[in-house]
Formats: sequence, C-alpha cells, structure tokens
Amino acid sequence: MKTCLGVLLLFCSFVCYADDCTFDSKEQIEYLQKIMRSHPGGTLDKTARKITWASPKATASSVAYGGCYDFGFVVTKNVSPKEKLAEKEVLALAKALAREYWEPAESKALIAAIAGKNFTIRSEGGVVYYEIPSEQYSELDIEYDRTRGCVTIAWSGDF
Repeated sequence: MKTCLGVLLLFCSFVCYADDCTFDSKEQIEYLQKIMRSHPGGTLDKTARKITWASPKATASSVAYGGCYDFGFVVTKNVSPKEKLAEKEVLALAKALAREYWEPAESKALIAAIAGKNFTIRSEGGVVYYEIPSEQYSELDIEYDRTRGCVTIAWSGDF
C-alpha cells in the first residue's frame, strides 16, 4: 500500500552521515525498536528510520521518527480511498494515533488544538491539511489525503 507522507516528511532528513547529525541516530533506532516491541508485526527500515505494517488491522500503517538537523515524528494510517472521512472522523483518528504513538507531552498540543478547534484548514489537490500553531514545534500538522486514503499526523522541530 502507498503511504502519504507528502510534504510532512520533508523535514525528516533521515539519510545522512552519522558524523553530520545533530541528533543521535542510535537513540532513534532504539526508540523505533521500542515502538516495534509494543506494536509487533512491523518492518523496520533503519536507514529511513521508518516502521511499516502491512496488516490493515494495525493501528498505524507507518511510523517515521528522527532526523539529522530537524527532528520529526510522523504517523500514518491508511484508510480506504473509497470511504471519504468526515472532518470529525479525521480528527478522531488523528487524536487516536497521537495517543497511541506519541508521548503524552508530544500529543498534548495536537489534542488541545483539536478540542479547541485551534487549527487552520487548507485543501490542495485532494489533500486536506490541518495546520496547528504550536510554540513547542516548528510544524504540527494533520494531513488527510482523500485520493490515496490516509491520515497522517506529524510534528517537527529544530530543538
């Protein structure tokens, strides 16, 4: 299945030399392995810092975590492209993914923004972007790609 990371994954420059990275790549792999232990059945691509699950019953289709200069965490769940999700369903899935995969401190801003409807909506080419203002992150987004059928949540920062 295709996953839609779109522009949300641009900040995650995973492929670079370890000596050039600001962030520890070993710690990133260890964190992904921790996710795999609590969510078995996935395949870890250590170079891309990404786990993928083939089973449609998995709570997520992919998780990408890490970076060299900017740091990010992206979670994608494939849904049927035939089933068009309403905004309420997209936001509920985004909250569920944040609670399941992000640490509580990471998910707090996204969940609060959804509860308070504190986001900007932008549609472009079959993709709906929910852009959330955040003091904690340089980017905090929800993306619903109606064409490919996936919901993605992402945060990034240059900490």
